[in-house]
Amino acid sequence: MHGGGRPSPTKRAASALPLEVLALLALACAFVLLTRLNHDTAWCFAAARRLLGGERLYVDILEVNPPLIFWLMAPAAWLGQTLGIPDGPAAYLLHALSLVAATLAAGRVLALEPAPERWIRSSLLCAFVFLVTVPSVHDLGQRDLLAGILLLPYALLAGRVTLARRCPPGVAIACGALGAVGVALKPFFVIPWLAVELVVLWRRRSLRALWRIDAALVVLGQAVYAALVLAVTPAYVWRIVPLASATYGAFNVSRLELVTRWVVPALWLCGLGALVARRRLLPEALALPPVETLLAAALGFFTSYVVQGKGFGYHLLPVLVFAALALLCPALGALRLLAQSRRGDPGLRPRAIRAILACAFSGSLVALFLTREVHTAFVWIRAGYPPEVRELVRLAPRGEPIFVLSTSEWPGFPAVNLSGARWPYHFNHLWPLPAFYRGESDASYHAPDAQGEIERSFFATVVSDLVATPPRVLVFDREPPLLPPRFDLRAYFSASPAFAELISGYRPAESVGRFEILVPR
Repeated sequence: MHGGGRPSPTKRAASALPLEVLALLALACAFVLLTRLNHDTAWCFAAARRLLGGERLYVDILEVNPPLIFWLMAPAAWLGQTLGIPDGPAAYLLHALSLVAATLAAGRVLALEPAPERWIRSSLLCAFVFLVTVPSVHDLGQRDLLAGILLLPYALLAGRVTLARRCPPGVAIACGALGAVGVALKPFFVIPWLAVELVVLWRRRSLRALWRIDAALVVLGQAVYAALVLAVTPAYVWRIVPLASATYGAFNVSRLELVTRWVVPALWLCGLGALVARRRLLPEALALPPVETLLAAALGFFTSYVVQGKGFGYHLLPVLVFAALALLCPALGALRLLAQSRRGDPGLRPRAIRAILACAFSGSLVALFLTREVHTAFVWIRAGYPPEVRELVRLAPRGEPIFVLSTSEWPGFPAVNLSGARWPYHFNHLWPLPAFYRGESDASYHAPDAQGEIERSFFATVVSDLVATPPRVLVFDREPPLLPPRFDLRAYFSASPAFAELISGYRPAESVGRFEILVPR
């Protein structure tokens, strides 16, 4: 008697992937899990582990980011604790799982009829896996990159919607669920989702095109998430939002600087070439994924990059992913058209050549950028952790508290994760401090009785934390970023008699770069 029943959704998704994509996906996951841990992901993982220990987000941990990333990290933190997995692989487990889920879902969307040829689907999926792994290795686990990964299947499915093509409910549910998580990672990520939906509305000329399972799941996901934030972490609204509004702008850079970085025109040229090649040079009969929704997502992520105003390089990563994939679609179509012309339809050759030239010209700058990023990635991996991190790991006793007085998370993280030390303090770094001295050219400090309400609360929290739990290793950043030159953090906090008494019990142990490492006498 033969076994009956339909294959599971996971098996159907895997069967839609060519074997070479599955092989590359396995290699990419191994690469992700075994690479160096970056500071942001290291901190999120450490904070998630503290949540498992009963600490409260935005009460015991004063963090500017919304709670979803910490909730998503919590299962990996639990698994790491339970199985004794090192923090590096455990922290990157979320990135690896997101990549697998998105690739499976994207493969299912691309396999729907009328489907591109197998080699075209394989090329697109392999390019996606590569883009979110190797050039992005410095920023694995960053929410912007995760959002780009999770929204790709949604953007591909929306491209089918613009052509009024049907989709099985299971595929729509998968794409909508992944998209809902991606959008919820940051409030700014509603922008690329809206951009994709605007393209659907523009192409279909009907509001009914917006009434879909995948779109409804994204909207429902945001509503459920907002309700959870209010119910589970209300302190984020009444405590962190006002604090971040008053201080986090110190990390902003000018909008002019954001839009004049050389990679920005390269990305725009990439998108323009994709649009011209697909809409003007190639026939619709090629059954390629529409580039409009991919470009809309790229534009949306670029807008979120500008709105965030920080200029962090990883904010541009999803723009790169979507723009590059949008250009790759017509490039592959042009190659297919060229092959057809060689098989007996020479009239197609001029059109194919024009499309190839347009794609090559438009993608040349992005190709140079990717080449540089890949080289930098392998240098970064081969070099290992820098001396500051290695020395801090050497000195930090396992299970004991350490603290780094700096306006940067690094090198405290990933040193905490690598050493097994603890960070039981409210702030992961002194992120509110630059706002109190923004625009000042000297190192004059506000005395405690002259500090504003927010600075006084911040100052008292840091000092009381250190006095209550004296760290076994205390590090001073002698050149803290975003503060006036010669700003001495030791002198600043020594305005508190309690801190001055505490610091008198420490002696210098090492000096590495701009960091002075102290241990108890």
